[in-house]
Amino acid sequence: MQRDIKTRVAVLDRAVALCVSCLGCVALLAGCSGARDLVATDSFAPVYNARAVKRFSGDTGGSGIELEYGTVHGRDTEFINPGETVTLGDGTVNGPVDLRNEVRVQNVHLAFNYLHFANRPVELEWFVGLGGVRMAWTAQPIASAQPALSKRMQWLGATAGAGARWKIAPWVALEGRLSAGAFGANAIGTRSTAEIGLVFKPAPQVGVRVGYAQSTTEVERTDFDSRMTFNARGPYLGLGLVF
Repeated sequence: MQRDIKTRVAVLDRAVALCVSCLGCVALLAGCSGARDLVATDSFAPVYNARAVKRFSGDTGGSGIELEYGTVHGRDTEFINPGETVTLGDGTVNGPVDLRNEVRVQNVHLAFNYLHFANRPVELEWFVGLGGVRMAWTAQPIASAQPALSKRMQWLGATAGAGARWKIAPWVALEGRLSAGAFGANAIGTRSTAEIGLVFKPAPQVGVRVGYAQSTTEVERTDFDSRMTFNARGPYLGLGLVF
């Protein structure tokens, strides 16, 4: 009789422990499903930049120092589903709600640059160095009394890239360029860009770039902020100087 009671008590204890474990899993899954990323994609976000390169060997190519500044500004509307939340800065917004995201990203880098095959029909160029990214994100709930979310962030890190240039005529060339960087502690932020277009040279040391560009800036989730992803693509206008 006592053995049966002990057996039943042991089975009951195991059942209770299993139920507690299941409830914990359900709570964990519910918490994960309620967290929502901030995502903004603008398919017509103009990209502007200015780039200056100092060649150590004049116009014969080789090594040099490159300084670049760029900026892009985009907008997008994101729907937050019922039961989902986004956090940014000191604020939180709960779904269901439409969010009007507005993002501005600025980047600057100072890098070692190397040009291969200078003054030939096809030139190849690469760079590696240090860069910085500044991002300002505002998320405004539409037709809702919930407060707007806003935060400004900036990081330093490493950046690198490469490009190719095909001279169509002495005063114009077709150019493509790729770059990527990781910024902040534990690479909390990443940024990648791609550019393709024409370079017009009104003077030997001056280049005006017109074309198409796209970029992606991502910031990992933290204890205080949702994960942020900003995708921008659109017309590209740049100014280049070579000394």
